[in-house]
Amino acid sequence: MLPAPPPHAQLVAVRLSQSEVVAAWVELLPYVLGIVVYLVFIFEFYRFVARRDVFELRLRRYASGRLGRGITAFENALRVVLYLLEHVVVYPVLITVWYLVFVVLLAFLARGLGIETLLLVAMAVVAAVRVTAYYSEDLSRDLAKMLPLALLGVVILEGASSVVVDESLGIVASIGVHWRQVLAYVLLLVPLELVLRVARIVVTGRLSTVGPTVPAPDSEPGEEGETPE
Repeated sequence: MLPAPPPHAQLVAVRLSQSEVVAAWVELLPYVLGIVVYLVFIFEFYRFVARRDVFELRLRRYASGRLGRGITAFENALRVVLYLLEHVVVYPVLITVWYLVFVVLLAFLARGLGIETLLLVAMAVVAAVRVTAYYSEDLSRDLAKMLPLALLGVVILEGASSVVVDESLGIVASIGVHWRQVLAYVLLLVPLELVLRVARIVVTGRLSTVGPTVPAPDSEPGEEGETPE
């Protein structure tokens, strides 16, 4: 059996020089790396923004004796308070971050769109993503990844020159002038999320956001288990 010819001999056979191969790779790899990094970021982003339970509430349901039940009741009350604080304090920050990401995406995607309209559309998308998360997380995820993938499609099909960076960055820089409008939108979405959360608790009859409890290893028959930590 004859040995395989070296790679450079194969390149010579097809009249392709090593410098041409290296130049092609150097031109290709940045595009591949950029698309991969962008898609990984978008994948993690839309899964997070479309998650129905941004914060989890885990309630303990197993206790033995009067003291144990008292401690469990106090711990559950503390967890509920912390859960509400997360929605009141942390959640607005998350909304603002999500909102700014969609504003930036729209600024690069929708050329010629006024800043006020852009802020309105971006918050409408964020609000729709959060509302649909309580109906179907799959639908919410599809909506959350629509704009990022649309921007990637425009860049791939029309080239990077189709995105006017200077104009888009100018629009993003002017967001601070319209901070009152941004604040009004955020203050609308926070109570909307609380209303949706309360409605889900009423419909499901379950305050905890995790799955059904499991029996504790040493629980007696008839006693409920503890939510897995």
